[in-house]
Amino acid sequence: MNSKIIKQRDYKAPNFVLQTVNLDFILRDNNTYVKNKMKFTNIIGNICLDGIDLELISISLNKKILKPKEYIKKEKEIVIFSPPKNCTIEVITNINPIQNSRLEGLYISDEIFVTQCEAQGFRRITYFPDRPDVLSIYTVKVIGDKKQFPVILSNGNLISKKVIKNNLEVTWKDPFPKPSYLFALVAGKLSKTNRKFFTQSNKPVDLNIWIRKEDKSKVIFALDSLEKAMKWDEKKYNLEYDLNIFNIAAINNFNMGAMENKSLNIFNSKYLIADKKTSTDNEYDFIETIVAHEYFHNWTGNRITCRDWFQLSLKEGLTVYRDQEFSSDMGSRAVKRIKDVRLLRTIQFAEDSGPLAHPVRPKYYAEINNFYTATVYNKGAELIRMLENILSERGFLKGFKYYIKKYDGIAATCENFISSMEKSNNIDLRQFYLWYSQAGTPEVKIEPIYNKKEKKLDIKIIQNIPSTPKQTTKKPMMIPLKLSLLGENGNFLNLYKNKTHKESLLILKRKSQKFTFNNILSDPAISINRGFTSPVKVNLKQSEKKLKLLMMYDNDPFKKWDEINKYFLHLCLKQSKDKKEVKINNFFIKVIKNILENCNHDPAFAAELLSVPSENEIAENSKIYNPENVYEARNIILRNINLCLKRDFNKILNECYLKKNASLRGWRALHNVCLDYLTAKKDKNAEELALKAYNSSNNMTIKLYSLSCICNMKGKYKNRLISEFYQQYKEQPIMIEKWFQIQASAKTKNNLHIVKRLIKLAVFDYKNANKVRAVLTTFAKNNSINFHNISGNGYKFIADQIMHIDTINPSSASGLASSFSSWKNLDKSRQKIIKENLIRISEKKDLSTNTFEIIDNIIKS
Repeated sequence: MNSKIIKQRDYKAPNFVLQTVNLDFILRDNNTYVKNKMKFTNIIGNICLDGIDLELISISLNKKILKPKEYIKKEKEIVIFSPPKNCTIEVITNINPIQNSRLEGLYISDEIFVTQCEAQGFRRITYFPDRPDVLSIYTVKVIGDKKQFPVILSNGNLISKKVIKNNLEVTWKDPFPKPSYLFALVAGKLSKTNRKFFTQSNKPVDLNIWIRKEDKSKVIFALDSLEKAMKWDEKKYNLEYDLNIFNIAAINNFNMGAMENKSLNIFNSKYLIADKKTSTDNEYDFIETIVAHEYFHNWTGNRITCRDWFQLSLKEGLTVYRDQEFSSDMGSRAVKRIKDVRLLRTIQFAEDSGPLAHPVRPKYYAEINNFYTATVYNKGAELIRMLENILSERGFLKGFKYYIKKYDGIAATCENFISSMEKSNNIDLRQFYLWYSQAGTPEVKIEPIYNKKEKKLDIKIIQNIPSTPKQTTKKPMMIPLKLSLLGENGNFLNLYKNKTHKESLLILKRKSQKFTFNNILSDPAISINRGFTSPVKVNLKQSEKKLKLLMMYDNDPFKKWDEINKYFLHLCLKQSKDKKEVKINNFFIKVIKNILENCNHDPAFAAELLSVPSENEIAENSKIYNPENVYEARNIILRNINLCLKRDFNKILNECYLKKNASLRGWRALHNVCLDYLTAKKDKNAEELALKAYNSSNNMTIKLYSLSCICNMKGKYKNRLISEFYQQYKEQPIMIEKWFQIQASAKTKNNLHIVKRLIKLAVFDYKNANKVRAVLTTFAKNNSINFHNISGNGYKFIADQIMHIDTINPSSASGLASSFSSWKNLDKSRQKIIKENLIRISEKKDLSTNTFEIIDNIIKS
């Protein structure tokens, strides 16, 4: 397949200004009429209009219909030759929403018309200069059958609404210039839950969440989250909402989590619906975070947008950072930071070390949808956090406000953001730009030398950025690292003479640097990269005595967790390579016991400290790994710790059932971690304990986790409970997705036959991206012992599914294809089978650009 490669260096500014866009829609299932009237000024040369799968009716230039010889119609664009400098171009097309299974452009989800235009979906609605640096004022008129479409929504403020015979005609106007990817339209039978919000300047704003009638009562928490986010953005950044209405629409079939279209956010309904009986604590967290994230885009993404798609992290990395800060302020900052780092290390670090590695700002792409990645989002957010650490909270806020003021209404670049920080703080950050252009996770080696006679500690820090695909040579990065030193009794040492500083910010700029600390009375334990100052891998070997000091006394919650997690990881990695059971040192058992004995202070934090790394995290830290060995190693470590502390785990488990206070969700998290230890043996007693938890739970957090534990065992209760769960929740799509996930992730041997059965059920639908993810992505990415079964059956099955889904929804197919990205870390026999299947996919006729780009990069790695 020959796909056109788009390169960052080839960027050229638009050769025109698009003043206004007037869109008229007449909605019909298989024949929607679209009239697009564009007013251009300052045109130099030809006008190119992007368009895919459109039925062209006519093109007019200044009200004159153009003849075919006056323009060229290509497969994916129309070129109009040398139009007047200032002119109006009108394009009329027909589109077929009911046949659109890609979930891009205008499509139908459960009888609701909905759009998804980011990144390049608008060109599937009409011919248009579909690029993010073309900003214009949009007026949208929509006509549809009043019974089929009692609700019609679009961007901006409602201008008019009237009934004409059997049709409803609605007009919306967005007064703020925006790119086409932020256009939105939703029409259908929806009910709203609403309230009035008053901004800090006392301006009233109507907040509406539109959803199916049966779920109307389940979006109160989402509405609360929206209001909290609006207040937080005013208080933190003095950013006030700018229109008199803010709509959110919920859709069951959506490629993404949500979309920040100006004043009309469109959400995957699973990230809006919250119910105390059926939603887990994590789902409440996701809803709060995603609602805030999409709202925060109003300024960092909408008012200031991207010049081109290479700048994607400008809006996404910055907005992820903002939603992380919001969630930290709403809950436990320590727990939130740990969860964010765990996610980064498990997913993004693996991305950085694999065949799909790319910089935060890629240099080229064939399909931009493949770059909505953890690198762009999560690593991008860490770059913003590094800037805050370098500049201080006050300095960062100063630079942020400068950026907002200067670039409001502009399609900006990453350089614009960094330069705002430089100018506001009088600092040179040129070296920091490398974080945007160099792929890979930096490795930082720490070499401490303590001179007892001189009471001096020298710390040599060496950085290395590993080679990544098409980037073998790397320059030294600017790496901030917060550091503290702990004395023999766990006390924090003064780092500088005559000063009481107990934490220092080291900034590494060269390949190797030495930092000296004087008047250090004893050889200290080193706490470095505190708070996860930088997204790097730290290599520092310290004695067991020092590790115990850090685990027991470090006052940085992240570092306390980090040292414990690293030791867990060390045990699991060692066990995965050793046939004999690894001995767990007494000091570590004492650390675990101490956490259990003091968990009342913060049960949620205790749950994080006690959580053994996942199989994916263990695999990510292995150069070559055997999936069965990794799975078994994790279970052995759990079992052996439980042997030493079974009474303690049982005590906490029983206490969890009795808790009825504000920290109840923390106790639920701790309950599930204890259950992980107590059921690790997977015998009859373990099954009975999990069943007790399942039957006695009055919340979905414990019920789902205990059911998952049962499904991971060869027991007698699994089939009955799975059947009962389905019968109880079969009318609720989100619950059916959970039902799918539990079965697809079950670690029992030969689970593939269950997955094959699931995709044949009537409740499974290849056209529904949520259900594809719930079954197939869960199996491929969260069930390693079955997906990676040595027979290769899992590989062949997923390869077949990728090829089938690619004909329906290429975005879903390419996402599933990334499941093969870690193949080079497996043994040779598995690599051979995977490569055969990768080649089979790549040779498929008419394979989409989305999927081909992913598969081709994996093969060439």
